[in-house]
Amino acid sequence: MSVPFTYRQLEAFIAVARAGSIANGAIDLMSSPSAVSSAITELEKGLGVTLFERRRSKGMQLTTHGEHLRDKALHLLEDAQAAVLAVSETSQELHGTIRLGCYSSLSAALLPMILARFSKAHPHVNFKLQSGSQSELNEMFDKGEIDIALTYNRFLSADLKFRSIQRRYPYVLLAKGHPLARKATITLKELAEDNFILLDVNPSRENTLSWFENAGVSPKTAWEIKEAALARALVGAGLGYTILLQAYGHNLTVDGSEVVSIPLSPRPTPIDIFLAWRTLPSGEPRRIQVFIDYVTETLKSFSAASPGNQH
Repeated sequence: MSVPFTYRQLEAFIAVARAGSIANGAIDLMSSPSAVSSAITELEKGLGVTLFERRRSKGMQLTTHGEHLRDKALHLLEDAQAAVLAVSETSQELHGTIRLGCYSSLSAALLPMILARFSKAHPHVNFKLQSGSQSELNEMFDKGEIDIALTYNRFLSADLKFRSIQRRYPYVLLAKGHPLARKATITLKELAEDNFILLDVNPSRENTLSWFENAGVSPKTAWEIKEAALARALVGAGLGYTILLQAYGHNLTVDGSEVVSIPLSPRPTPIDIFLAWRTLPSGEPRRIQVFIDYVTETLKSFSAASPGNQH
C-alpha cells in the first residue's frame, strides 16, 4: 500500500493548523503561500478528506478529519527527525533523545547528578525519563518505551545487554534520637522489637526479607511503603526503622528531620546496580554508547558514598 502524502505536505498541514492561516503558516515554514496551499490541497486529495474549513473571518479551522490527523502527523514528523539524527551521529556532537528508565528508589539519588553532568557535556541530547519497579521497567523494554535503564537486578530478557556499574551494601536508617543511633554497626536482631518500614517495591522487598530470613529474624513490619523518600520521612518522624541501599548526600528527610545511616553487621550479600539496554542489529546509537561509558565512570567515583559500603 503506497502512502498518499509526503512529509513536506505534513509539515505544511501542521504549520497551518498552528498558525491558523495559509499566510502565517507560510511565514513559519519560510515558504510561499501558494506552495503551502498547494501542499495542503494535494494532501487532502491524497487522503480523500477535507482537513480544513476555510472561513474568511475565522481563517483555517481543522475539521474532525483534520483533528484526527494532527496528532498522527506530529508523531510521524518527530519520528522522522529522530531517525535522521540517529543515523547521522558521525560528528563529535551528539544529538537525539535517550529514553531512560530508572528503578524508582534510585532515581532521586542518582539521576540529578548523572543528568546534570552529562547534559553539560552534551547539550543537544534530550532525555525522556520514566521510573518504576523492575517488572515495570522490563515491560517498558518490551513495549519499546525505553532505550536503557538503571536498575538493581539483571533482567531475564535474552535480548538485553547488561553492565554492572556499582555494588551496594544495605544499611539501616534510624531517627537521630533512636537509642541505637550512635552504634558503628547494627544487627537485625537488635531491631527485632522495633517497628519496621518496608520498601515494598520489587525486587527491594524480596531482597530485604531475605536478609531477615538469613539472620533468623522476623521483622515487626508496621509500614509498607512504595517510595524511599517517604520511608526516610517516616523514620525521621520516629515511626520505625528502614533498610535501604541507595546513598544520599545528607542526613535530612524531606521535612527536615534528621536521620542516621548505620551499616549492617554481619554485612549481607551486596546488590549490584546494572545498566540494561536493548541490543540492536545495527548496533547502539552513539549517544547511547557514550552515555553507558559516562555513567560507568561517574558511578565508580560515587560508590563510596553509601553508608553500607563503609568498612
